[in-house]
Amino acid sequence: RRAQHLADVLLRVIARLAPELYTNVTVHLVETSERLRNVQRQTLSAHGERVNWHEGFDDVPEGFALIVANELFDAIPIRQFVRTSMGFRERMVGLGVDDELTFTVGPAGLDPALLPPGNTPPEGTVFEVAPARTAVMQALCERLRASGGTALAIDYGHTVSGYGDTLQAVLKHEYDPPLAHPGEADL
Repeated sequence: RRAQHLADVLLRVIARLAPELYTNVTVHLVETSERLRNVQRQTLSAHGERVNWHEGFDDVPEGFALIVANELFDAIPIRQFVRTSMGFRERMVGLGVDDELTFTVGPAGLDPALLPPGNTPPEGTVFEVAPARTAVMQALCERLRASGGTALAIDYGHTVSGYGDTLQAVLKHEYDPPLAHPGEADL
């Protein structure tokens, strides 16, 4: 919901402070969910045909761009690795003895070069990587380099990866254990 409200506020401010810019601006939203695109269309309907939707960043027309991203990098999937007696192994989801979802470890290991420098952490320590974040940032930077523009990214998180488990679920605006309500809670 935040993306369409942010876009609406930005467009209303531009219309008020720079009416000529507002008259000539085109807005291109990247949204993969059809349901969310429909919600966005309703929220942004006052801005008419200047708002366009795309399923991917590559579909946005070339040219100078002001890119505004709200919680984009937080929404990119992560891979978690857990320190075991055999080193770091990828954290997986499996079925427990009572057929309930549970965390387990898989066979995939982690390149030790990705780990923060220092002492080896204790068993059970979680380390997260998100290779797709780097790819998205590189795509944004390349677009700006080639066509000009600027970007404003509003995100939570950290600038350097460290140890810790950031995976969480939210259900009805409250914390929920990540495996408790699959398909119902936002991860």
